[in-house]
Amino acid sequence: KMTPIPNNDLSIVFRRACALDNAQEIIDAAFKLHRATLASLPLFPVLIWMKERGDFRPDNCLIAMTGERVVGCALLNPAGTPDELYAKIAPRLGDDAARKTRDLCRTFNAAASAHELGAICVDPAYRGRGIARRLYQMAAQQTDGNVFAVIAEENPASRSAARNAGYAVVPDSLHAVRFKVEDGRVVPDLSGPHIVRAELFRPEGI
Repeated sequence: KMTPIPNNDLSIVFRRACALDNAQEIIDAAFKLHRATLASLPLFPVLIWMKERGDFRPDNCLIAMTGERVVGCALLNPAGTPDELYAKIAPRLGDDAARKTRDLCRTFNAAASAHELGAICVDPAYRGRGIARRLYQMAAQQTDGNVFAVIAEENPASRSAARNAGYAVVPDSLHAVRFKVEDGRVVPDLSGPHIVRAELFRPEGI
């Protein structure tokens, strides 16, 4: 059983968007925060984090709020069966990334669906207050630990938040993803000229 999420800043509330009466309005605000965060980053996180408005839904969006302001968000999505996940990932990210993710999901509780946590972002004005860490913890609690995240080597802030939330690197999960830049957008491409290296993280002790 996961320990309760510590929240030393009681002005920040953590919820699933679907639990809020104004869920669609909150989702719009979360998507705007997501895009604004991407605009301030170099290419490497964009490859992993790039989402469209349709990817943000009340049922999959974890929200951190203070008052009416969205100050953090993340997406928590069912990964499907290990073989379904492999079939989805391999054409975009390659066999190595797909195989390692599939093999990790095979270690999760067979009675529960594995989930992928991604698109974690925090309002710059609220960074340093443990919001990303608490989003990682919330994801672990709500999935009984059946959750993983793909985090780039060049993303020390997210790696630190994951570790502080009780996640650890999955052994031998390092993989390279190739991509290209097309019309100002980062596109996974198995023959692309750019490479980002990432590892899988999962909660420890599950």
